[in-house]
Amino acid sequence: MISLSKDRIDKFRNVMQQSKPDIAIILTHLDPDAIACAKVSVNICAHFKKNVSIFYAGGLYHPQNIAIWNKFALAEDFKSLDKIDDIKKYDTILLDSSSLNDSRLKGLAIKPIIIIDHHLTNEKLEESENTWFYIKSCGSAATLVVQLFLALELEFQQGDDISTLAVIALLTDADIKLLSKYVIPLDRDIYVILMKSADASRARDTFASVKDLNYLKLFKRAIDNMEQVEGVTFTNIGFIEDNEVGYDALLADELCAISGIKTIVVIATRKDYSTEIKVRTTDDKIELDSHIKERFGQENGGGRHGKGAARIPPPNKDDVPNTAKAREIFLNYRSQQILDKISKKISE
Repeated sequence: MISLSKDRIDKFRNVMQQSKPDIAIILTHLDPDAIACAKVSVNICAHFKKNVSIFYAGGLYHPQNIAIWNKFALAEDFKSLDKIDDIKKYDTILLDSSSLNDSRLKGLAIKPIIIIDHHLTNEKLEESENTWFYIKSCGSAATLVVQLFLALELEFQQGDDISTLAVIALLTDADIKLLSKYVIPLDRDIYVILMKSADASRARDTFASVKDLNYLKLFKRAIDNMEQVEGVTFTNIGFIEDNEVGYDALLADELCAISGIKTIVVIATRKDYSTEIKVRTTDDKIELDSHIKERFGQENGGGRHGKGAARIPPPNKDDVPNTAKAREIFLNYRSQQILDKISKKISE
């Protein structure tokens, strides 16, 4: 396994030793990768005898994230970003993100001493004597955090939560079993090391617990409503209940793994008549982030590892359908609207 250089590790040690006693780990989103990064980093901070709090923006949304949250009892370890009493009290660590201008921070001004991310950024981040940044394109940010953990000569315990969470991160974000184009040898080396201590059965149970009867109902609806246009597969699962929010993302993940489907668009409409669009692709030539932003606005996007999302806000109050027939027309209109926007160039 490729290790970090002695100079880089020495600098990391110096940055941590000189930092404030209270550290705030900042996550701009909650997914398996961000969660694993935070939990491993807590152990790194503890090694330097720091008090650590984890703050996150957004919510769980995806059923897989909810399953991990519940099975690993994470609610007590993570706090919403709006619970930060005084950011100046902390030195901050930004994980699985390298944007200081991320809208999900809701204007919170942070000056991280540590940044670890696997997405290259357009922001000009320059290390100073008191900061340490590790931004490298690979399958998962957890790969980089675990590499640092091991370089500090720390050890995982057999069957512990943090190695198991890191395995789940690599199986989801890096898509390591499908050999995603983003996966590099370091991801695979870290995965092999983690599997020596991770609880594999617990990881499997976490994935298995995601799919319930609601999921099966929506899966059938997705299959029944499929159509292909210029190499892109579309499906509209119609209206979803509050307890079904996030299943569209899970369906998109599953359907994109089916042979013959290269790009899938899953459309779901919430009770307020806003429409959620989840796009997945295995086509390396498609740049989802730019395609989605171009068609649905700059606040949408994604494109990380072939995944993207967009949202169409609800119509004006006077235009909300109030009969079964009107709702059917509304769904058909939204489907055609999205199909027209997406299918023009996405399959080229």
